[in-house]
This record gives sequence, structure tokens and C-alpha cells, in this order.
Amino acid sequence: MLRPEGEPLWRTVAELGDFAAGRDVLEVGTGSGEALCFWAAEYGIDGTGVDTDPRSVQQAEEHARERSLGEQLQFQVAPLDDLPFRDGSFDAAVGAAAIGQLASPLAGITELVRVVRVGGTVILLQWAWAPDISPPKRALVRHTLGPSARSLEEWKRHLAAQGVRELTLHTVRDVRVDVPREALRARLGALPHTRKLRAWGRFAGMIRREREARRLLAGGNVLGVTLIKGTRWPS
Repeated sequence: MLRPEGEPLWRTVAELGDFAAGRDVLEVGTGSGEALCFWAAEYGIDGTGVDTDPRSVQQAEEHARERSLGEQLQFQVAPLDDLPFRDGSFDAAVGAAAIGQLASPLAGITELVRVVRVGGTVILLQWAWAPDISPPKRALVRHTLGPSARSLEEWKRHLAAQGVRELTLHTVRDVRVDVPREALRARLGALPHTRKLRAWGRFAGMIRREREARRLLAGGNVLGVTLIKGTRWPS
């Protein structure tokens, strides 16, 4: 999965969420925890990160320890559509692009909103495209990014259906794209040689498609990363 990262993106999220010391922030789909480490160091938040990949969570914990942020941050493995937290546990929740990769993104959004207190901030970070994107580009982007390649209006409707109001859109173009491959390489290491070759062939095909998608995205008709920010209202 392509993962948007980088300080300009993280600062925009922090400003939208009014991140400050004492604020409890959840990141769903935290990956290696770089964003939460940045928010804890720069803004003083107390953070919790959730990811489905144990290796990513281990990396996140190591990054937090290296930065002496172990007291402010915690990470755990959990399904993104079944979060292990009580209703209203956080002041703000950030849903990474991984939510769009779920079999049911709406289930992920439902959980993201559920764990935010009434009056708290919900920020959904997604790849999105303009309405007039050509069919070939749309097909390639959807194939590369998976179910997350939806229109902004779709995401806004999903959030509004869960009681999120005051929705605003914020586009960040200066992002770094991370393509995690460690988990795939670890799985390939345990395969017999012939199966490994076939798997690497599929992997190479995936990389070629990603490169082509990036080339098309550079054409200017497709948005980069869009943040959808809203406030949880009482049900």
C-alpha cells in the first residue's frame, strides 16, 4: 500500500486537529509510527497507534524509544475496523489511508468516529482524484491504491452518516510516498525457491504498476493527498 508521509503533511494534520500537550490522539493505520512520534515531539500530544501489521507496530515502538517518547506513545496490533477502545476515548482520531484498503471502509470509518469524544476532531487522510479524471487513469490508480481511490464526496457522505459535521477539505501536495515492502520480503524468505520466483514476479509487476501510476499522477489531473476534517456531534 502506498503511504503518504512527510513533515508538511504531519504539520497540517496537527494544525487541523489543534494538537497540543495533554491531547489524546489516536492514529488508525499508524505504520511505523513516524507521524505520532512527530506529533508527540513537536506538539506534546499523548498518542496511541494501531496497525494490523505486527512488524510495523514493533518498528513504531522502537522509533518511540529511540526518541525518548515511550511515556507519551503506545502502539498495538488490532483490526482497523474493530478498535479495542471504549466510545469517546480520544480527543482526536486520524484515519490513515489504510482505512481505504479495508474490505468495508465504512466499517473502518464507523470505528474511527466511535472512539472520538463528542466535540472531538476526526481527520480522514485519503488519496483522492478530481471528478474529471480519465477512465484509463482512474483504472490504474484504483488498481494501485485499491478501494481507497474514491471520490471526496463518497468519503464525506460516509463521515456525515456517522455523525461527523463541519466537514472541510484540505489538500497537501508536498508529501513523501512510502511503499512498505519489509513484510512481503519476510514472507518471501520462507518460500521454496520456485514459489519465491513466482512471487517476486508478481512483486515486480506491482512495482511496475506503481511507477506507472506515479507517472500518471504527475500529470496534474489527480489530487495528491486530501484531508477531510470534521467534528463529532452528538448522535
